[in-house]
Amino acid sequence: MVIMAAGDGTRMKSGLPKVLHRAAGKPLVGHVVDAARGVGAAAIALVVPVEHTTLRETLGEDFVYAVQDPPRGTGDAAACGLRALGDKAGELVLVVNGDGPCIRASTLQNMLDARGEADAVFLTVNREDPTGYGRIVRGADGALQRIVEESDCSEEQRKISEVNAGVYLFEAGMMAKALDALTPDNAQGELYLTDALEVVNGLGGR
Repeated sequence: MVIMAAGDGTRMKSGLPKVLHRAAGKPLVGHVVDAARGVGAAAIALVVPVEHTTLRETLGEDFVYAVQDPPRGTGDAAACGLRALGDKAGELVLVVNGDGPCIRASTLQNMLDARGEADAVFLTVNREDPTGYGRIVRGADGALQRIVEESDCSEEQRKISEVNAGVYLFEAGMMAKALDALTPDNAQGELYLTDALEVVNGLGGR
């Protein structure tokens, strides 16, 4: 499993790493770790910034620490985590944002159970107010086509209420190919993990 925990908490106006802010008695990332362990994750890679002393002191040594340097977006973060886990071709890799305290092991298990033979599974949710979230674009047959980050959305896409929940499941070999094909052709100039969906489709994946 890869947990993306390199956010610096700037928008929280805090010097504390974002994932270490507390909710329900523990750091945000602690809830994500609990969910990962709840589905029996064999190894957990924590993607962290260069300066991650506080993270390491708080969370301990039960993880593979993958340093993202320089930070180039969520796609790059996922790639850092996958490299840290080593060769996992044929295995399944969950990728989760580290600041999502509401994630449950049962949700992750449902994704695993629903996968079938799919190369990638993306968790989505419908929101009355989708502001701030990447929008899910589906084809006429209902199949997921791509995820468009809000900063790149057209006016029509901004009206979509189905959004990305920030939880992903990949077959590791396809994940490596998709991440390697990402480009920073977007408003932020970053590598978006969400673009991996369109890449998987383009590679003939499911």
